[in-house]
Amino acid sequence: MLLVNELVSNAFKHAFNGASGGMISVSLRRMKKKLELSISDDGHGVKNLVDLKVPSSFGYTIVHGLVQQLRGEIRFESPDKSFRVVVTFIV
Repeated sequence: MLLVNELVSNAFKHAFNGASGGMISVSLRRMKKKLELSISDDGHGVKNLVDLKVPSSFGYTIVHGLVQQLRGEIRFESPDKSFRVVVTFIV
């Protein structure tokens, strides 16, 4: 739950700068022996996804730490001025 809270908080804080609205989606689905958690927004996106792999902000340091504790894998996507974080866990 802490992981979802941190990712949704980051979306609220960064995705909609100057916009009058936007949408954040949270989903969890089971795929064979994996769970996939996805948090996405329709905000302005992220220009350099490589920077998120080695976090410099406190928020993404927390995110990476939580994913590591849960033995998950994280990936970032920013298609068409949106942003999506996908965390996969083996169950």
